Amino acid sequence: MGGLRSTLAIRGVLEKLGSVVIPQTFSLGAAHLAFAEDSRLINAEVDQEVKAVGAALVKFSEVLKKT
Repeated sequence: MGGLRSTLAIRGVLEKLGSVVIPQTFSLGAAHLAFAEDSRLINAEVDQEVKAVGAALVKFSEVLKKT
């Protein structure tokens, strides 16, 4: 829970420093248990959430590239 709250705090700091922060976030609890031996995420739903954040980052960077 503390990590999730700190994410909100650090977002504000990064924005004040001029960083661009995408609005999508993802939190992975018990990360040490979330991966299989082949380094893939075990839970398919979690895998989709991670991919959604990655897709949002790509989309956002494409918008920034046009400006």
